[in-house]
Amino acid sequence: MSFNARFKLLPYDYELPRGEEREEPAEKLSTSSEDHQLQLVALSKQSRFRATNIPRVVITVAVFILWGVITFIAGITIGKGECRGDWGSFENGFIEERVVTPPHIFELTQTTFTGGVDFTPEGEEVLGQSLYVGEPSPEIDVAWNAIIGGESHYFSVSEAEAKQLWGMDWEKYRDRIRGGWTGTLDMFHCLHCLNQLRKALRRDYYPEEKYRGTVHQLHCIDHLRQVIMCQGTSVISPSEWHDHRGQYINPKQLHTCRNFEKLHEFSKARYNGNIAVPREPRLHSHLLRSSD
Repeated sequence: MSFNARFKLLPYDYELPRGEEREEPAEKLSTSSEDHQLQLVALSKQSRFRATNIPRVVITVAVFILWGVITFIAGITIGKGECRGDWGSFENGFIEERVVTPPHIFELTQTTFTGGVDFTPEGEEVLGQSLYVGEPSPEIDVAWNAIIGGESHYFSVSEAEAKQLWGMDWEKYRDRIRGGWTGTLDMFHCLHCLNQLRKALRRDYYPEEKYRGTVHQLHCIDHLRQVIMCQGTSVISPSEWHDHRGQYINPKQLHTCRNFEKLHEFSKARYNGNIAVPREPRLHSHLLRSSD
């Protein structure tokens, strides 16, 4: 059965038999014509309404989307800015550092580390060249003293700096010998600790000093542990093959560092240079006792 037969559709060229044609009354035709015109007017108004409102809807949606995107980006930017503003950065100094050390002192430089462990073809360990380690000698001691700076790495801290650095504890850190407040860049404290551990390895050459015994050495180890974990240096040290030894770490890699010399010069200038802070008079003994 054909599609037309099943659904009884008339063919597209079907015409009514002549005898079945009927004329519509004139009144009905007139009414139909008026209704048709009214419908056209209504449709025209509806079309104009839709044409007017579609752009408004599109603009409204676009504005909301744009506002959301701007707000999201602004939130991220402000969040990052606040984080940097609150904590500082490696290249410009962190907030707790910039109380004393201005941002321009922090200068970055790149250097390849030296002094790793090497091996002879027979597998014997050989220490890489270094000014700071090896058999004890006056030359090695001079090298360490040059980077630690002796007493020159301790400088005067102003009262305003002390209050900003230590808050409610600022009086606790008053220097009762020299007056005012005394501080050092922790970099020099770490170097001092490392030098003491170096000396402890050779008590046959470096006799134990008072207050520099086992307790002090353990303090140094734990302080250096915290500094290393805090700084979180993430340069990759590769494993290298050595005959008779196998794989061994090679730490002689490129690192991005702060310029040590610039920080050292700043510390010396704070000690007795043109930016040294004058010390306040020492408190009398009765005032010191009353503050205990």
